[in-house]
Amino acid sequence: MKKHATYISVLLAASMLVGCSPSTSFIKTGDTAPLAALPPNCEFNIFTTEPSKPYIELGLMEFTKTPVSAYGPRNVQEAKTLSQEYVCQAGGNGLLLWTVNGYGQYLKATVIKTQ
Repeated sequence: MKKHATYISVLLAASMLVGCSPSTSFIKTGDTAPLAALPPNCEFNIFTTEPSKPYIELGLMEFTKTPVSAYGPRNVQEAKTLSQEYVCQAGGNGLLLWTVNGYGQYLKATVIKTQ
């Protein structure tokens, strides 16, 4: 019986850790050929409104959990940190944040390449 209780405790602890792990997804969109990836620490701009210059859409990001939130990033800097790898890998130079929940957390963004 004690072995069974220990097993359940381990499963519960593991599921809590998995439930709290950051979750960011990227889906390639647009009809352009893939761009060359940039270095993992590339610089890119964050936009919270439509950019004034032309751009192409490279992909959609969805933030579902962060290390400090059950939802998306709470500010622009958190969004930038969580998306860095995806933006650079896609060859982008911008991230358009566009969906915010009622708590001010960003849920979705578009990876873009401005002209």
